[in-house]
Amino acid sequence: MSQPAREIEPIFFELLGRIITRWAFAETLLNEFLAFLLKADHGLTYVVTSNVSGSTVADWIRTIFKIYAAGDEAAITTINDLLNQIDDVRGQRNRLAHGVWATHASGPGTVAVQTINWQRTEIVKIELVTTADLNDLLDEIGEIIGKLRALGTTLGFLNRPN
Repeated sequence: MSQPAREIEPIFFELLGRIITRWAFAETLLNEFLAFLLKADHGLTYVVTSNVSGSTVADWIRTIFKIYAAGDEAAITTINDLLNQIDDVRGQRNRLAHGVWATHASGPGTVAVQTINWQRTEIVKIELVTTADLNDLLDEIGEIIGKLRALGTTLGFLNRPN
């Protein structure tokens, strides 16, 4: 007779919730950056970006920033590096938020997260995730938020009048 599946430990739900809410804040800062570059109404920018993927928003920023900072290759490289980091972390966050979590293939302190992606060689993939992995991702999201806040302060898109 097989053993009943063990419950996912509550700390995993807490950390996943923190990842999702912190990521939402990072995306808000990214949308503020886009509105700034477009010289657009921030509210209307949110209407436009609410139905497109985060990678699309990042691609728009890449394109528009090249125009904004024409000739300043160092600034363009810095923004592209930040957007590449954001793309990587978004993928990690999405795998956790949209994957299927289970404990049957993992031991205490870990969960198995199954994802399906038709565009990769291994279409169905199961990754073991620990609380340390989730904390590392939270740290990386915090780093991104810090960089976006610093950028917003420097460029002025976080200092706009209400």
